[in-house]
Amino acid sequence: MTTLARALEFRKTPSASGADPLLRPGTRICLCRNCNQYFASPSTFDAHRTVPYAPYTDRRCYTESELREKGFTTNSQGFWRRVEPYVKAVDK
Repeated sequence: MTTLARALEFRKTPSASGADPLLRPGTRICLCRNCNQYFASPSTFDAHRTVPYAPYTDRRCYTESELREKGFTTNSQGFWRRVEPYVKAVDK
């Protein structure tokens, strides 16, 4: 069973503490409580929403097909991540 599958199974039957085993202190993994998707980093988590945070907006999570269109992919553990081309910094 993959890490993500174990975590999703855990969410169906949480422990007495209610803690998600993937969201240990010090981890960079993020869980969106709205769409129930895991993200490999906070920046990827922030980018999966339609607009930056603002109260009383029509903010929503992108669908899986929208995420893929925007260059997101899942890693071997099933966490969403963005694949960005490596660009070497050039001194000016």
